[in-house]
Amino acid sequence: HRTMTFIDETEAAATAAAIDSRHDEHEEEEEEAKLQKRGPFFGLGLMLRSITRGFVEATRNAEQMVFGKYEERAIHIGCTGLHAMLTRFMTAADRRGPTAPPIRFHAVGHSLGCHVMSGAVCGPPGGVCSLPRRMHTLCLIEPAVHADAMTTNHKYHRLVGADPPTAAAPIRRALVAGALVITTSDTDMALHNYSIWNGPAMGTAGAVLTRPSKARLVDMRPAGEPYELTPGSVTNVDASKYIAPEEDASLAERMTVGSHCNIYGPEVCHLVWSAAAVPVDPSEEAL
Repeated sequence: HRTMTFIDETEAAATAAAIDSRHDEHEEEEEEAKLQKRGPFFGLGLMLRSITRGFVEATRNAEQMVFGKYEERAIHIGCTGLHAMLTRFMTAADRRGPTAPPIRFHAVGHSLGCHVMSGAVCGPPGGVCSLPRRMHTLCLIEPAVHADAMTTNHKYHRLVGADPPTAAAPIRRALVAGALVITTSDTDMALHNYSIWNGPAMGTAGAVLTRPSKARLVDMRPAGEPYELTPGSVTNVDASKYIAPEEDASLAERMTVGSHCNIYGPEVCHLVWSAAAVPVDPSEEAL
């Protein structure tokens, strides 16, 4: 496999940022066009929208200086260094020979760690994926990632589908062979606040797929109750009942962070193990 250079890493981070910026601009243009079509009686709505947009833009720079830098770092680390490390692990496992017990690779990320894990699987956006085979499982717990990140031409579309034929060294099938699960929670205020500046978060809205594909939606189940997960499936799991604020949480905690970090219950662990246990034929792990 080609060795990744510093230029590759810089271009990968720049490409990811440009993709997100174009997506946000397109969403804003569509919303404004819808309001204008409704006629002059919606002038008040346009004025309120302008005031809201002004507030968001005024605070966007501060948000990017704090949270945005961490997000860029997570993307950068995942799609460069960790992708290269995962490639080496898989290559070493495959060199053990056909008689060795199989080794399967599973990944779990939380919050910005979902950028790290998704990038580790996909590689540089628009660049070459060097993995020798597919991941078995990917679990994204309350991901601080845009809800559209898995759609065509976005950062992590390789998780669920092939590259376009024009891509450099295109990937011809989704990079996750087994189950891909995403948790969401209505009380995750950290991600509701994230959505103000970055658009809908995957950890509150769920993963959106390119039409006509659609992710399954299920409720998180008690520990011990089985899930019906299948290889190649993408499942949004509503965990609002279990990923919830602590009973003694202060009002400030409920309004700023909410349930974002309350992921240590047995129900979340049960979901992760259920996804990892989904059987995948070894031949299906080949790229």
